Amino acid sequence: MHPARRRTAAALALCTALACSGGSDKPSLPVIPGNGPPVAQAGFDRTVGKGALVQLDGAASSDPEGFPLTYGWTFTSRPGGSAALIQSAGSAHASFTADVPGVYGVRLQVSDGVNPPVSDDVVITSQDLPPTASIGPDREGSRGIAVALDGRASADPDGDALTYAWALVSRPAGSAAAFGGATLSQASFTPDVYGAYVVRLTVTAGGLSAQDEATITVRNHAPVADAGPDLESNAGATLALSAAASSDPDQDPITCAWALVSKPTGSAAALSDPAACAPSVTYDLEGVYAFSLAVHDGELASAATDVVQVTVHRKVWMLGHAVVDAEYSRALDRLVAVGGSKLYVADPVAGTEVSVALPKAALAVSVSPDGRYAAVGHDALVSYVSLDAPPALVGTFTTSVVPSDVVLAGNGYIYVFPATWEQLHSIRISTGADTASTGWSPYDGTKGRLHPGGAAIYGADNFVSPEDIRKFSIAGGTASFLYDSPYHGDYEMCGDLWITEDGLRIVTACGNTFHANTTQGSTAGSDMTYAGALEGTGQVKWADHSAAAGQILVVRGLPYWPADPGADAELRLFGDDFLALQETIPLARIGVGGKGYVSHGRFAFFSADATRRVALVQVDATSGLLAPDAVVVY
Repeated sequence: MHPARRRTAAALALCTALACSGGSDKPSLPVIPGNGPPVAQAGFDRTVGKGALVQLDGAASSDPEGFPLTYGWTFTSRPGGSAALIQSAGSAHASFTADVPGVYGVRLQVSDGVNPPVSDDVVITSQDLPPTASIGPDREGSRGIAVALDGRASADPDGDALTYAWALVSRPAGSAAAFGGATLSQASFTPDVYGAYVVRLTVTAGGLSAQDEATITVRNHAPVADAGPDLESNAGATLALSAAASSDPDQDPITCAWALVSKPTGSAAALSDPAACAPSVTYDLEGVYAFSLAVHDGELASAATDVVQVTVHRKVWMLGHAVVDAEYSRALDRLVAVGGSKLYVADPVAGTEVSVALPKAALAVSVSPDGRYAAVGHDALVSYVSLDAPPALVGTFTTSVVPSDVVLAGNGYIYVFPATWEQLHSIRISTGADTASTGWSPYDGTKGRLHPGGAAIYGADNFVSPEDIRKFSIAGGTASFLYDSPYHGDYEMCGDLWITEDGLRIVTACGNTFHANTTQGSTAGSDMTYAGALEGTGQVKWADHSAAAGQILVVRGLPYWPADPGADAELRLFGDDFLALQETIPLARIGVGGKGYVSHGRFAFFSADATRRVALVQVDATSGLLAPDAVVVY
């Protein structure tokens, strides 16, 4: 018990025993014989921080007879300048705020209503408390990467503002690391050598300080090898590998080590430089090539190698220019194409071509039956080109129409199908005379094909319904309309046609075929009567026929419904007797920058000896290529 408490209790006991009044003339409380005085308990002396809310608790006070007590809390002393007030001073539990540092004397007086009040004093000392510093646990860092330190968990119990001071207590030999933001609550430094860095934070508030330390250990970490995503390319192409995605946690420079793990049987492919981080490889054969990559930071090697696979597709010849129209010269075994203001004579096997400058942008091309000349349609102009090496522009002829198609017949004439609904025009090569045909005018956009017999041209209607095919005689030089098919909507024809090499069958863009001969009429077997459909094909984008192979080669067109965007990504071969599907050849995917894209067929031809199929394709538009045309040989 507090000494003052003991003295007060003893005095009260003595006074009660003697029934004294202490010499006072005030009336004394009536004394109940045997009734003991209460005991005041104000709690223990203690020290608190400045500004702390002090809880006073007199609930431990008691009365021997269990009489209810009344309470009264008062200050016996306060520091100078304090304005503290006791809250709930008349209850067992009271409080005050120690608003300034110093000593607060507090007295609790209790009464049982019978005996004189008794009191107990408690001393509360308020003082500035030191702050606490906190920067978190020890941790690991990486060389060359800033270590962020955060002292915001530091605090001052008095609520005073903190100041911060960061310091590197120790650092590895040779390190020049220093703090950035050394007087802020958050700071950082960048370890520059491996080893242990001891960091100290000192926080100060109200003249008192505290410190906390943490050790940042910087170890060398092994780099991580990343050979990148799997790639696609084409035979004969050169493509670089890349270790650019590899990394080192410590930002150390890395060296690379590549190895060719597997390749197709017979391949002689090799890395240009196994120690380069971006070596190139020329892929000589189709198949899958696998390469492993390990990286080293000068001290540690990657824990594991990474493997990248390169899938190499059939050889593709990227032309590097646009193609508007194309035909094939079997006499020369060359692809003849036009694009822009040039005609190209290309060797699809060797992957070489020569070009002839044209006076205008080309719209269509036709190769003569003997394969040695070509006619090119331009706006109101037709060019005549010799294909024999070296190819050359022989002459140009004016015409009054914009061609949608041209036909070089081999009879001394070039025939121009207008893009508008006008007569078929016949240009005599020897004189340049342009004569319009007689009879029925072909609809605008009609596509024409020369019959191998040389005496007639067949044309397929475009942009009309019902569609039809029509025949024009060129036996006398100038074209004249003969007759159309006996059908008017009975069979779909879809606006384009091709005639088999033997001249016996017309293949239309809807996959329906018709007889070709000189017998007009609707009886079976007559000219332009139905002769069957290509098995399971529907739309046809291009067709060619080889009598030697006994096959019709087709590039499928995109169907109207259901949608099939990959329909033209294959070649189909049909027997020329019963039109049965004999073979499907998927067109090669084309690698562009290591990423593979679908190729869409545009034209397809049999080679001169019918042992090869030459496809002119276009890389899918998602490749972003400005010149997506290419040649693939099967």
